[in-house]
Amino acid sequence: AVVSTQSTGSSYELPDQALIFLSKGLNFVETKSVDKADLKYDTLEFLRSLSCASERHTEYKRAAAMFQDATQSADQTPPSQEEVQPTQEKERHQNLRVKSKYKPVTNHPLYNEVERKLLTWVDQFEPTETKPNISPGMMRGSSWLRRMCREKKIFISKADKGGATLVLNYSDVVATVEKDIFNEELYERQEVDLVETTPLEIQQLVIIEQLEKGNITPKHCEMITGLNENLNMKRSAEYVPESPGVYPLFKIHSMTPQQLEDKVVPKHRLVSSVKFGPLYRLDKFISPYLTELSQEYCQNEYILDTSAFLGKISSFNENCVTTNNSNSYLLFTIDVKALYPSIKPEFALIALEDALEKNHSLSESSKEMLHSFTNSISL
Repeated sequence: AVVSTQSTGSSYELPDQALIFLSKGLNFVETKSVDKADLKYDTLEFLRSLSCASERHTEYKRAAAMFQDATQSADQTPPSQEEVQPTQEKERHQNLRVKSKYKPVTNHPLYNEVERKLLTWVDQFEPTETKPNISPGMMRGSSWLRRMCREKKIFISKADKGGATLVLNYSDVVATVEKDIFNEELYERQEVDLVETTPLEIQQLVIIEQLEKGNITPKHCEMITGLNENLNMKRSAEYVPESPGVYPLFKIHSMTPQQLEDKVVPKHRLVSSVKFGPLYRLDKFISPYLTELSQEYCQNEYILDTSAFLGKISSFNENCVTTNNSNSYLLFTIDVKALYPSIKPEFALIALEDALEKNHSLSESSKEMLHSFTNSISL
């Protein structure tokens, strides 16, 4: 919903058309004409996936036929499709797979017919003018907002809580971020670029300590570092770490009506945002092992995430109500200040050491690998 907080902190008067457009929310998407180049790319990707699926199906049929010829027994069952799929498809680290451009040669008549008709249709397709899903007035409001953002005059953001949309002066937002970033009590200035040095330390850790000890395979080494068996770096973009960025979330819910009227810049918290950071691939590699370790170590106390925590609270409260016990208590949630920084790394490492010592399902090589990798938290 549109509330007066949308103009908080902005010295520019928002036109009515801009306010009406913002009332649709920041997730609203205007309709646009079909891009023929994008359509052609998506079609080729679909055909590539279809070709790979056809190849896997052919491999399954061939393996099943070989199995039947070898056994000649009705008591034996042919292998499942999962059992004959390529090894990389069966590995537990699915989220570390690099997007493939492989397209097998498929001579199946049905596939060839689908490919021919699809590509012919795309080549002959002529985009038509798309009917807009907003009024001309809202179009003008959208154009005004885009122009002001492009010229770095305003900053549009969601509030930290409550779903309100905030419009602030761009200069105020930059000053807010810089004030925190250069505050030595909050952040420590690094003399070297950790985005460049951390991957080198991980390569040293993985190759020299773990690969040579036999705790991980060359395939796992490639997954984490991007180095193949010849220690040559693969060129896929997924192996190139990104530098994190920060953006502020403003706490509009903590402001008084008078502060809103005076357009005071709200309190805020900085959020670090990066997906493929220096530790991303190492983190995704060890996460399945740590999840298994945590579940065995914590047993009934294991909580996966916030939704699971809320579910346990709800279940606890229901049990209290149904027992009609006068000594029963109801649980409720509260806001936690600095949730992640409140977990001390040294305490987490102590808990991990204890979990590894009491675990009986993981192999000794996996335990040694986890011990070495998790200590890279201090990198």
